Parts: sequence; structure tokens; C-alpha cells
Amino acid sequence: CCRLEILVTAGSMNGVASDCSVIRNLASSGSGIHSLSPGLLVQDSLIERNGAVFFGGSGGGISGSDGTLINCEISMNVAQLGAGVSGSFLLQNCLISWNSGDESDVGPAVLGSSRLEGCEIVGHRSYQSTAGCIVNAELVDCYVHGNSCDSSPAFSNRVGVASGCQIDGCLFVDNRAFNGSPPGNPSEGGAAVSCDIESSVFIDNRADLGAALAGCTAVNCQFWSNESVVGGVAVDSDLQNCTIIGSSALGSHAALVRCDADSCLIWNNGADAIDFDSTVVYSNTELLVSGLGNISLPPRLWSEVSGDFHLTSLSPCIDAGNPFRFDPDGSVTDIGALPFDPNYSIAPVEYCQGKQTSEGCIARLSSPQHGSLSGTPLLLRATALPQSTFGIVFLARALTEVPYRGGTLSIAGAATRGPLVFANNSGACGAVIDFVLESSLLMGGGYQVGEALFVQTFFRDQGHPDGTGFGITNGVQSIVMP
Repeated sequence: CCRLEILVTAGSMNGVASDCSVIRNLASSGSGIHSLSPGLLVQDSLIERNGAVFFGGSGGGISGSDGTLINCEISMNVAQLGAGVSGSFLLQNCLISWNSGDESDVGPAVLGSSRLEGCEIVGHRSYQSTAGCIVNAELVDCYVHGNSCDSSPAFSNRVGVASGCQIDGCLFVDNRAFNGSPPGNPSEGGAAVSCDIESSVFIDNRADLGAALAGCTAVNCQFWSNESVVGGVAVDSDLQNCTIIGSSALGSHAALVRCDADSCLIWNNGADAIDFDSTVVYSNTELLVSGLGNISLPPRLWSEVSGDFHLTSLSPCIDAGNPFRFDPDGSVTDIGALPFDPNYSIAPVEYCQGKQTSEGCIARLSSPQHGSLSGTPLLLRATALPQSTFGIVFLARALTEVPYRGGTLSIAGAATRGPLVFANNSGACGAVIDFVLESSLLMGGGYQVGEALFVQTFFRDQGHPDGTGFGITNGVQSIVMP
């Protein structure tokens, strides 16, 4: 049921449209909804499969200016310009998905100076375009994922999913820029091009060059597991207090190409992560680079394996950034996107997967609390184990994820051995082992407050068909508390 409460005065529409379905309409522009005014509110409505079908048509879903849309779905609309939204609107908690244009389209998701708050933008592709999927908009607390752009030999190879936007507090995941240009002219900016960005996160974005950014300014942003072909999470960009971890490139320079970086944490991005044309100052890099105030020290993060890049109390990044800038607590700015918070804490994190036992279950190791050096033990529980087993836990300072005798070895380097403990039996796949690792064990291994430790259990599984006679659980990452 569509409820319309509309008042038209002097050419302006005011009122509310609620619970409406606007489907399969055709027009030259705004075939779904056109020319909203500031007093018109559209909420809880579906705008779908509308088309602005003529050359230069805009706003297959919505076109015009002003007005507010709340909790609306704008999907599968078609236009050459701004297939989803074209114009200037306020959109809150809306889904914008799978809108499309022809082979010269611009902004198939959003085109124009609209402000989007808490919106999800997914499934768009910009073909041979002069711009991206989201053009000239303002994005706040939005989730942008699964969009792609083709660079154009006729126009530009720098076509990001977001182009010319203001971005704050957003999450960009699995966005890609494809190369429609001749060889030697790689696509640039998988997630964003020519944008001003604050406090946002970029994960698993891809492009030939600049997997996440090209020609952008980024402040307090996090980049994790982005992938480029030629190189660079970012190219021709300015980064301040950013964290770049786990990026990769088939070529070289997986992190930065022709960038300026100030107070950034750039770690675990492979050898030669930063090119010689980049300027890096007051930053922590895995291989020390020349530049004022740079360091190369393990950053001591809460959980790199799970993407939690908060600093622990032992991090050398604390107060090591640009001495002319300051954190909210008044201290010298920390290196990286997330200032140190002494009250921050998370539970231990599980990673990898345990080996299937002879009884057909996947062994699991978990922990409800971190251990400390002042008396609080590290508690661990191994479950789904075979009957009549026993196990040993090992602690290490590094993790790995490599196949090992039918399971996954998840600790690396020198290890500290914990106690051997027999299981409490409860039938097939029901055996449980509880480990209590006292502070004395942590101190004996030389662990310090704030240091990460990685734990895995090995247990007897004499009946396993692979003949190894043992099984292994997943890994658990913990932090040594005071």
C-alpha cells in the first residue's frame, strides 16, 4: 500500500510518500521520481527497474534536487547518467544496488551532490567512463562493496568507484578498477579517485595501480589486504595517520607509489613496499626508509590477524608521530589510524581451522580471557576432541598458516610448551581439555605486557586414518595483560 500525503503550492511539492513501490517507468530523466522539493519526504519505499532511456538521460531511479529519502531501496534502474540517483538529495539508511547504464555511463550508483548517510552501495559497474560509480557525492558511514569500473582508452585510466567525493567513516570492500586501456596504461584507484577521505576502512580492493586510492587525501584511514597488479595501495595521494597492512602486488611497491605519508603505519606489505618517489616522515615501516622521524619497530597491535589495528600499551607507535600534531588526549600524535586507548580491550581471537578428528569433528581451541603477568591465568579450552585423549598447548610470538599433516600449523618460531592435560570424556566428539596457563609460564617465556602471543593445541588421535596419531586445533591469539 502506497500512502501519499502531498501538498503542491507555487510549484513545490511538500509532504510524505511512504511504503510506495515505483517500478518499471520510462522517461528522459527521473523516470522513477523527478524534481523533489525540500519539503518532500520519501520513506520505506522501493524504486526499482525504472529507465531514463534517451541519450543523456539521467536519474533512472531519482532525478532533480532537494528532498529526503529514508529507508528506501533504489535498485536495478537504468540511465546513462546517475542511473540510481542523479541530483542533490539527502539519503539516509538506503540501499542503492545494481543500477546500470550503457557503455559510456557516468555514476551508475550516484551522480551529483547528494549526501548519503548510513547507506549501502553495491553491485554497480561503470563501463568505459569518464568517472566512477559514485560521483561528486558526500558519503558518511556508508558501506560500499562489490562495485567495479572500467578505465577508458578514450578518456582516462583513473576511474575509481568513488570519484570526486567527500568520504567520512565509510567501509569500502571488494571494489575494483579494470583496465580497458591499452597495455602500459594501467587502471588506477580501485576504490576512490580524487576524493577527500577521513576515518574510513578499505579492505580487499583491487586495481592495476593504486588498489584503493588514486589522487586522494586520506586522514585516519585503514587499509588491509588490498591488491594491485603494478603496485600501490595508493598512488599520487597524501596520507596522514593512516595504517596500511597486508597489501600485495604482482609487481613491486605494494603500499605506496608517488605518495606523501605522514605519521603512517606501513607494515607487512612485502619487500620494497614504498617506491623512491614517495616521501615518508614520522612513520613506522617494516623496512626503514629515509625520512624525518621514521622508525622500523614491530607495531604491537591488538590483533593483526583479525584486522584489529589498535595499539597495545607497548607499541612504539605511541607518541611517535608528527610532533606538531596532537591526539585527542593532548599527547603527540600516535603513528597510524587509531590513537592508543588505554581502556581498549578485546577477547582472544581464533584463527585458522582445526584438523578433523578420527571421529569426524573439527577440533576447536577457544579462550574467554587474556592472561596477565600479575596473576590472572590465560584460560584455554579445546573441544570436539576424540575420546580418551590428552593434549599439550604451545605458545609462540608469531603466527603462520601452513598445511601440516592434514591440518594447519598456526604458530611460528620458538615456542613455549605448556602443561600436558588429559581430557574430560563425554562420548564421541565430546572430549574437552581445559588449560590453565599461569603467569609464571608467561614470565618464563619472556613475554612482556602488551605483547601478542599465539597458541595452538596438539592432541593424541591414535585412530586417525592418516596414520599420524595426533590432531591439532585452530590457533588463538591473545595479548599479555599487566
